[in-house]
Amino acid sequence: MKINRKKFFRVILEAPLSKVKISSLGRIGSVGGTQIVAPFLKIKGGVNMARMSKKKKIEMLDVARDEERNRIIKLLTEDDNFTPSLEPLIDNYLDAFIIYKTMFEEWKADGFAPTKTHKNKAGAVNEMKHPLAQQVETWNDKKNKMLEALGMTNKGKSVQKTPKNNGNTVSNEPKDELAAHREKWRKSK
Repeated sequence: MKINRKKFFRVILEAPLSKVKISSLGRIGSVGGTQIVAPFLKIKGGVNMARMSKKKKIEMLDVARDEERNRIIKLLTEDDNFTPSLEPLIDNYLDAFIIYKTMFEEWKADGFAPTKTHKNKAGAVNEMKHPLAQQVETWNDKKNKMLEALGMTNKGKSVQKTPKNNGNTVSNEPKDELAAHREKWRKSK
């Protein structure tokens, strides 16, 4: 089996999996501690990875949703802010989180392209902001608003101020009797 090295290494360099190993079956990597063998497919223009099935994607998103739910509940209980009445807000946040994660993964698979070319009716080719970049930005904002509604941002929290150093403070009190007299008459004017 002869492999076109340039195309082969391009696929490997663009690989999102960590700890990439190559075998005769395909690329071997780990996602969330699970070993995955992704077979190579021949397509027009070179070698590409096989796509993940929809069922597998849904399973991965369910796992991510459960992990995020546990993380949010843990953070809320540590701050003594968790009540059962927050469950609907948490569910809304998790829905936004899953949509954000899905859009982010699609944009990541696209190589985080900032722009996309578009051909209009007149035939001119224009660059526009990548639609997935817009969606990621929108859903990130929604996700942050929901975190704010849960009280998990620093916006509503009071910040502890450090006490002032007594040696560095400048007092307006006069040092001696003459200075006290001058200060008294300067204030009265």
